[in-house]
Amino acid sequence: MIVAALITTVAFAAGFTIPGGYDGNDGPKQGMAILSRKAAFKVFIITDALAMVCSAAAVFLHLIGASFVEKLKLMHFYYYAVVLIIVAMASMVIAFMTGLFTVLEHSLELAIIECVICSFCFPVFYYSLSHLH
Repeated sequence: MIVAALITTVAFAAGFTIPGGYDGNDGPKQGMAILSRKAAFKVFIITDALAMVCSAAAVFLHLIGASFVEKLKLMHFYYYAVVLIIVAMASMVIAFMTGLFTVLEHSLELAIIECVICSFCFPVFYYSLSHLH
């Protein structure tokens, strides 16, 4: 539950401290995200929102599951919470990758290396999900 709460907090904060910042110049685009037209930025927004929603749902399932006395129902709630946390973690990694990719686009080599390094966690997520009972 602590992990889910932390992911919710970080994803929520990342949604407001977006990569590239906001346009501070006077005009019709004032206050808008500077990098909003970039595809990687759009993926960042979507995966960040997915991470926040999945982790918040996992926290909710933990809280509701704790009220059940019947062990089978409790285990179902916890099972789905674990799945949601893994999805939230994967979404958070993708959001991190795309957020950095967006701001490192001028240094394509560094952006690609960052994406490769971050991608190493996906086999772990796959293995974890495939071995849940």
